[in-house]
Amino acid sequence: MERFNRAYISDIIDDIIYIDNGLIRDYRSDKNGLISNTSSVIEAIGVENATISNLTADGNRAKNFFADGCNSAGILILRSKKVTVDNVHVKDFNGEGISWQITENVTIKNSEISGSGNTGLHPGTGSPFSLIENNDIHHNDRDGLFICWRVYQSTVSNNKMHDNGRFGICTGHKDTDVVFSKNHIFKNKSDGVNLRGETEPNAPHRNTFVGNIIENNIGYGFSVNSKANNLLLKENVFKNSANTQKAAIYIYESGSTPKLENNKFEKHELGEMVFEASPDPSKGGK
Repeated sequence: MERFNRAYISDIIDDIIYIDNGLIRDYRSDKNGLISNTSSVIEAIGVENATISNLTADGNRAKNFFADGCNSAGILILRSKKVTVDNVHVKDFNGEGISWQITENVTIKNSEISGSGNTGLHPGTGSPFSLIENNDIHHNDRDGLFICWRVYQSTVSNNKMHDNGRFGICTGHKDTDVVFSKNHIFKNKSDGVNLRGETEPNAPHRNTFVGNIIENNIGYGFSVNSKANNLLLKENVFKNSANTQKAAIYIYESGSTPKLENNKFEKHELGEMVFEASPDPSKGGK
């Protein structure tokens, strides 16, 4: 399914499928399209002042198709305002754990998101004023938290992101003015935090990382691959007891240099802050 091009099947008569919504795009039968019964476990669409709490959303991943994109999730919140998810366990959904798109003031707190076939949490497509706090986000196939497309003036605090298949946190496209504080980001299969490649106009500017523990990720502790202005790393602790983080902070050639204040570093093979233009034994040097 393409982004936001969705409808529910209302009836099937002989070889004709009826749906409840007109589709934005046209489809050609000679392209061998597929209609799937993949859907979210819980959806909040076009609502305001709603709460989802005190339950488990079990995606039964082994028996369901993979749901890609922003159309479905264990919990999908779409075109909504002032929605809170509290004390929920989203488990084993074959797609994203919790996704919220085109929203304002969404809060995800005190919850566990695990075993997703994609990313654990995915705020995006213009979702300002998000609050993500006190969650345990682990063993998802891709990122623990993937922030994308104009998620601004938001807070990510007191979460655990660990044992995810790629990054603990990944942020990028115009995701600005976000405060990441007191998170424990550890044992992810690539970088702990990754600022993905963006042009300067689209980079994640004015983000602050303060008081986080970034520990034993398999890659870099923190990597910067975009021209993010006013990036502040303050009072973070970079631990590396397992010797899996090659560098505490790695700056790609296209990345900007963060401002550092009172961070603590355990020993890393390549050093505390390494620039891609510097000799890198893992890449054979440059």
